[in-house]
Amino acid sequence: MQTEPFARGAMRECFRMKKLSKFVYQDDWKKASNYVAKRYMKEEKRSTYFEDVKLQMDAKLWGEDYNKKDPPKKVDIIQTYIIEMNEREDSPLYCVEHLIDGDYIKYNSNSGYVTDIKRLTPQAFSHFTFERSAHQLIVVDVQGVGDLYTDPQIHTFGAQEYGEANLGAKGMALFFSSHICSPLCEFLGLVEFDLSRKELEHLKSKKWKSEEPSGTVVSTSSANSLDVPSEGQLETVGEAFRRISQSNWDVLAEPGGSVPESPMTPLTPFSGSGTSLSSLNEKKQRQKYDSVGDDQEEGSFSLDHKDTAAAVEVAKQQIKKLQDIADKQREGLAILGMVHFEMANYNLIGRFSEDQKTPDNESAMFHLEKATECDNLKALELLSKMYLQIPHDEFSELSVSDTPSNQCRGFDYLYRAAELGDREAMVRVAEALETGIGLGERPEEDAGFTAPQR
Repeated sequence: MQTEPFARGAMRECFRMKKLSKFVYQDDWKKASNYVAKRYMKEEKRSTYFEDVKLQMDAKLWGEDYNKKDPPKKVDIIQTYIIEMNEREDSPLYCVEHLIDGDYIKYNSNSGYVTDIKRLTPQAFSHFTFERSAHQLIVVDVQGVGDLYTDPQIHTFGAQEYGEANLGAKGMALFFSSHICSPLCEFLGLVEFDLSRKELEHLKSKKWKSEEPSGTVVSTSSANSLDVPSEGQLETVGEAFRRISQSNWDVLAEPGGSVPESPMTPLTPFSGSGTSLSSLNEKKQRQKYDSVGDDQEEGSFSLDHKDTAAAVEVAKQQIKKLQDIADKQREGLAILGMVHFEMANYNLIGRFSEDQKTPDNESAMFHLEKATECDNLKALELLSKMYLQIPHDEFSELSVSDTPSNQCRGFDYLYRAAELGDREAMVRVAEALETGIGLGERPEEDAGFTAPQR
């Protein structure tokens, strides 16, 4: 391993390294592979390194799940593991992985950045993980060569696990602020995330560069030398990998020694399949699934009395499964509501405007409305106060006109908040129903109103 880093990211620095296979019994550097060793620039707990490996391997599992959908281009996350330098002071740990040779691109980040190179797969993969996990998490910070990725980040709803870069629902909102669904999202059956008119116009006006990704290989060459940048010239990880991929690795040898060259070992490319989305959709429509029990004889599923107890138990298990699915759907809806609520917050502080200062009140109100559709209690409380002209500290910049129809709408929000268990809303609803004040004006057909229609 070289003593000086060749690149640095926000938190870690990267060192070039060569590793002999355990199956080689002599120091035959011709068969040594090129690796990247990464360590934190600031002191971190040793457990953090193992958490990083877990994160990357969890992302790899989501990549395998994505590939089961048979997309035009498969994805993979490179294998990573820990080494301990037990002969060095304090036995430091490093995260180690193969060097990915090729044009290294950061496709998106954990804070809403998206490259201007137009690629469908990285963004669709992130969106897929959000939907497939029932909104529990999303894999972002997608970067690498072609569709072989490394160093991803995972946002989880509770912002638990996966380090400080896990931004929770805020990170999910940042991703969707820069994502507009593509034909690939449609092919994967992903639900489009609702964006306001202004947000859609902004994203559609974005200028993209086209890019045809090259094949992906894992480098094992070690021929030409590369100068190690000085402290003041350290590159970003992306820049460094891009530079390295355009030439071979330098010789990593002991003082006075030399290391012979070793050949390149290509991986199976993950890009350039040439499969069109339309042909895949046709293939998908033509697929026929064998029904359970096609080869069973007629009447083979009839139950005798002795089978009744077993059948009841199977029915109970099926009911429990359905209940679990319903619970997961409700939880996923609640998370979606919180993501919309965070989008409203960001729009109110101007996070998505050109100067990142000018508030977008229209989009903020749009996402608050969407949050209420997901039964988000915070959004219901806020909008009920806005429409009923009740003072509120949060989102105080937003307001609506005081009209009978708005009073009616405000009461509807208040009633739904009461249904969800908000005690203040319960009291206000009881008072309004008893006195008739604050119900607003409703159409004649709703004159016998007893509860708002949801």
